[in-house]
Amino acid sequence: MPSESSPQDVVVHRLSQSARKASSRVRFPWRTRKRAARPALTAEQKKALKDACDKKKQNLRDTLIEARDLIWDAAGKLEKNFGGHDTNYYFRLILQTALRIKKAPRKITLWNVFVSKELKKLNKEPSAIGGPK
Repeated sequence: MPSESSPQDVVVHRLSQSARKASSRVRFPWRTRKRAARPALTAEQKKALKDACDKKKQNLRDTLIEARDLIWDAAGKLEKNFGGHDTNYYFRLILQTALRIKKAPRKITLWNVFVSKELKKLNKEPSAIGGPK
C-alpha cells in the first residue's frame, strides 16, 4: 500500500507532447470559420432588395386573403345546407379538419377513456368562477 501523503506533497508533472494521449475529438471548423466577405451593397441595391421583399410579402398577404375568402364562402354554404351553427363555426371546423387529417387518432386506453369522461363531467358542471363554461 502506498504511503499516505498530504496534498501538498503530491507534485503533478505535465507529460511531453509525444507522451500525451492523442485526442479523438475533431475540431469543428464551422464554429470558428469566418464568414465569406461579401461586397457591400449600395443604397440603390438595398432599396431594390427591400422593394422586392415588400412586393413578395404583399403578394403573399393578398393570396392568403383570397384563400381565406374562399374558405369563408364554403363555410357559408355549409351553414345554409346544415344550419344549427353560424358561419364562424363552420369556418373553424374546416380549418381544424385540415389539421386533423395529418394527425393519427389517439389510442383508446382505459386511462384516456377515464380522462375524457371526467372532462365531460367537469365541463357540464358550473365552474367555480360562475356560470357554465
